[in-house]
Amino acid sequence: MKLILFIFLTFYTLNANSNCENTLFTFDVLKSSNVKTIDIIENLADKCEFSVKIKDDIASDVINKELFIVHIKDYTLEQVFNFLLTQNNMFYNYNETNKVLSISYLETRSFVIDYVNLSEHTTESTKNITVGAVSTNSDGGSSDSSGNSDSTTVTTKSQFKFWDKLNNEIDTILSRDGDKTKIKSKSIINRETGVITITGTKNQINRISNYLKKIKNRLHKQVMLETKLLELTYADVESKGIDWSKFNINLSGDLGRSWNNVLKEGVSTQKMAYDLSINGLLDFLEKHGSVNVLSTPKILTLNNQPAVINVGKQINYRYQDGSFATSDTTTSASSTYTMASVFIGLTLNIVPEITDDGFIILKINPVVSEQLDAEASLDDGAGDVTDSSGVRIMPPDIRIKQLSSIVKAKDGNRIIVGGLISSKEQNIINKVTGLGDIPILGWAFKNKDKEVSKTELIIVITPTIINNDTFPSIDTVEKSLNGSLDE
Repeated sequence: MKLILFIFLTFYTLNANSNCENTLFTFDVLKSSNVKTIDIIENLADKCEFSVKIKDDIASDVINKELFIVHIKDYTLEQVFNFLLTQNNMFYNYNETNKVLSISYLETRSFVIDYVNLSEHTTESTKNITVGAVSTNSDGGSSDSSGNSDSTTVTTKSQFKFWDKLNNEIDTILSRDGDKTKIKSKSIINRETGVITITGTKNQINRISNYLKKIKNRLHKQVMLETKLLELTYADVESKGIDWSKFNINLSGDLGRSWNNVLKEGVSTQKMAYDLSINGLLDFLEKHGSVNVLSTPKILTLNNQPAVINVGKQINYRYQDGSFATSDTTTSASSTYTMASVFIGLTLNIVPEITDDGFIILKINPVVSEQLDAEASLDDGAGDVTDSSGVRIMPPDIRIKQLSSIVKAKDGNRIIVGGLISSKEQNIINKVTGLGDIPILGWAFKNKDKEVSKTELIIVITPTIINNDTFPSIDTVEKSLNGSLDE
């Protein structure tokens, strides 16, 4: 052991046999002195009377390397340990009660991530119609038994493979250790408990710890999505749609600026924070026709997690599967029926992402389906749409409209999605009361006209960041949102 010249400064009394809690150390190590880290630790252990435990061979190799130039002045014992060990990418633990210094280059740490145990989170928005006989296989799947099937499908899929991505990302961070001693460590993830276990150096574990803190901070943020679904029925069926340039918006308190003027002034539409008045929007829309509020759903979702809203109706129908049953003496035809259904209405898929500067990026994907055959087909004698018991025996004809948009809005500001316009043509029967109901002869006392209407679906979305530190109740959030909607 090489003797190092220490200068001891004590706060109270100088005691060679003290545990050095109140001692400050000052010493120099020159380049030509050939002093190693272990030499200083041995001198400290001798003066302060503590034991040293080296837990792995790599730590032993590191502390046996020569120091270059060291200048320590008025360091506490803890500060000396930190300089000699932590700065050399090693772990240490000093037990003052037992007076033992433990040194290691590798340690195993476990971290907890609170997240739902899903290997793959897939969200789909699907509109599907199948025509034809479908039978069920033994494995639970379906197959076309008649050779006559057709389908129309519009699908929006969002995949979120959290655990697989996290595992790969942690292993990548571990492999970036820039130390001369390369440590090939792999993470172990228990998805059922959300526990991540890694073995690595001080730098590696610090990097993983900081990375997981950021993930948890962003992952556990929540967004309240308040939506207002409006249906505008145009007074003029020849209308080409709403001229939004005439809509006055309240942008940063300036009530006199129109949407068109804002764009002319060069404001980025991706970063515009619209403080829209709902009453003002309704007044503007009513200039074009009648407005009906279809629904005002609210949904709370985690950051980067999809929120799905369905507003509409489920139409059930059955279709016939023809087959033949054969006996010893006769051959008879038998029919079986399979029940199916299709959703008609609006499916709104929203994925929010909260930015560090308090904005919310929203991926908005509405899919609108409408029934084309309607009840008018019955009046045309198309009959055969339902059986004698009133059960529909054929799938409805539908039209699907879909759009996808990514926008950026400030917390609490509103977003408008429009342009989903539909034209409807409906048969209207006018008849003389009583006489028009007479079978066959009644047609002399009634006539049939066609009525055309044009509607537009308008979606207003208000995203609000929920602060986890002061997490409100649902009642509090609803009162707040209802108050803002009445503005």
